Amino acid sequence: MSVSLVHLLVIVTAASSMAVVLVGVLRKPLRCAIGARAAYWQWLLVPASVLAVLMPAPVHSVRTLTGSMPDSVSAAFSSAIVSVSAVGGSTSYATGVAIWLLGTLLMATWFVRRQRAFVRSLGKLTMDPDGIYRSSTVVAPLLVGAWRPRIVVPSDFESCYTPEERSLVVAHERAHLVRHDAAINVFVTSWLCLAWFNPLMYWAMGRLRFDQELACDAMVVAGSKTGRRLYAGALLKTQLANESAWRMPVGCHWQSTHPLKERVAMLKYPSPGLARRLGGMGFTAALTIAVSYAAWAAQSQLPLPASSAKLIAVNMKWWVNGTDVLQPSDPAAARDFRVVSGKEFVRKVSFGIGQSYETRCFASLSNEDRKSSIWEKAKASGQRVEGLILLECKLSNDDKVFSTPAILVGDSKVGTIEVANQEATIHYKVEFNASTLPARTAAAR
Repeated sequence: MSVSLVHLLVIVTAASSMAVVLVGVLRKPLRCAIGARAAYWQWLLVPASVLAVLMPAPVHSVRTLTGSMPDSVSAAFSSAIVSVSAVGGSTSYATGVAIWLLGTLLMATWFVRRQRAFVRSLGKLTMDPDGIYRSSTVVAPLLVGAWRPRIVVPSDFESCYTPEERSLVVAHERAHLVRHDAAINVFVTSWLCLAWFNPLMYWAMGRLRFDQELACDAMVVAGSKTGRRLYAGALLKTQLANESAWRMPVGCHWQSTHPLKERVAMLKYPSPGLARRLGGMGFTAALTIAVSYAAWAAQSQLPLPASSAKLIAVNMKWWVNGTDVLQPSDPAAARDFRVVSGKEFVRKVSFGIGQSYETRCFASLSNEDRKSSIWEKAKASGQRVEGLILLECKLSNDDKVFSTPAILVGDSKVGTIEVANQEATIHYKVEFNASTLPARTAAAR
């Protein structure tokens, strides 16, 4: 159990970290190209990549699924697995899981205590007729609350801001409300509690909160008729006044830690038109799908820890009527497979005019991995089965199974199956070279 959990943590951490790095590279160029509001959606890359690697991993040929992926993606995943495999023993895994759980609990407790302390520090809140709350302890407007967010302004709000500035400041907080930024921050804070050991997540949380502010700035400026200079003045006032909002881990506030210069600089850019925003969101959606697929497909190159899986490497050569149908130059017809014992691998090709052929095989190392009478028959005949690999196949022509051969081969030995269909018009010859594949060795290949 602890081995599987550590393995899951590693692949989730690798996927989320690579997504954060990609967002970090793209966030500024995208912001200038399509606007802050559309660029903010690129943060969906992170949860999308995590969801992708949580889906069942593909069991087909590595080359088939990842041929279009950058090699760096697969290498990063594999390197992460190697580092965990090197930890060794179940005791080390159990200790690691215990430390992770303890860290998660401590982080969650700390965030909850901070949030409660901040809410108590607001004192008694009074609500205006327009639904805005006032507090004598805050010095800058903010949106507070996880489940029922409320806009809170200082008691001396009117004396600190002109009427136009008050309208802009409240519009900014309402933009947070409309965009459900408080709920997003709850999710981000919860994720940080789980990924407390990953320094990239702390950086990502700060950048996401800043991108939230830029998106709301853009939303307010696009709907305002009073001008960008006035909004920049309101920004300056709130940034200089706000010294207490650091105590609120969940919510939306005009933090003094935000680079004011960058926020003001963004106000100089004209608001992008609808076409640019839609194009940018389409690009972000396409990028999210592509990166998520790459993360999912890369799992086929990730071996499970040695103590939790038995891996088999299979090299298959296949001839139909004397013609080699798995040409090495064709990535779709790869010869190499890596499969967990008891699972299947499949290769399907088109050959000739309107003809399709399929070889579908299960590979297993013991009767415990995949129940089969062949293991029992081999033992009953006195054959020693230790170290043997069973390949049970289904051969199909145009989706019709015409033979189900099976073969026991020695580790790293070659076995051959030759079958003709009933009409003897098709002659199959399949050659297998199968070998056991320890997890650490597999990751290094």
